[in-house]
Amino acid sequence: MPSGYVVEARINGRLQKSSLVTGHSLIIPRGTAYWQSDNHKSKGITLGLNFGFLERTLSESIDLSSLELHPQFPTFDPLIYQIGLALKAELEQNPHSSRLYAESAATFLATHLFHHYAQGKQKEQITTSGLPKYKLQQVIDYIHANLECNIGLTELADLAQMSLSHFSRLFKQSTGYSPHQFVIKCRVERARELLLKGDLSIADITYKVGFANQGHLTSHFKRLLGVTPKVVRAK
Repeated sequence: MPSGYVVEARINGRLQKSSLVTGHSLIIPRGTAYWQSDNHKSKGITLGLNFGFLERTLSESIDLSSLELHPQFPTFDPLIYQIGLALKAELEQNPHSSRLYAESAATFLATHLFHHYAQGKQKEQITTSGLPKYKLQQVIDYIHANLECNIGLTELADLAQMSLSHFSRLFKQSTGYSPHQFVIKCRVERARELLLKGDLSIADITYKVGFANQGHLTSHFKRLLGVTPKVVRAK
């Protein structure tokens, strides 16, 4: 995006002009009449959250019938900007990117938007320290049994019978990892076990444990174990 160029927009009938710079975000709630004039051929990232996803994300913390998200034209929010860049980079590196990564980022974004740009009646929260042990074990068993699949945050939260944000928060309290981080850790551990057995090629192991390609496997191996899969295979 060019630095400091002027964009004209009409939001719910009101004409507005603003100078936009890299890092600015426009927040347009559903049902908003929006038109924008942009003659600068700017580039941006569009992130959309449908209402069904918001229901699954925030239903335990807010009365959604009272939720009101306020339009922002523009706002400088480093967190929104970084979420957009992270999703863009992930999709560019892997077009068939992990549902868990995308849904986790979207859950974080929805929670952030609610706390900073919306009004709504919050529900009374029951303070807990992590998931009940039986639910945690149920989720962990499911992850181990489905590592080769494109596991989503929604199915893990459904398994625990919780909203996405509530499940993510309690899962991290219980394990010290976000759901996405935990699944990556499990995949690396399973890949290491298979490499040491020596029965399968690195390429076969890559897909058997749920990584999109060998580059992803190698990247996470080096980050978590400090070595490449080839080094482990050679032992």
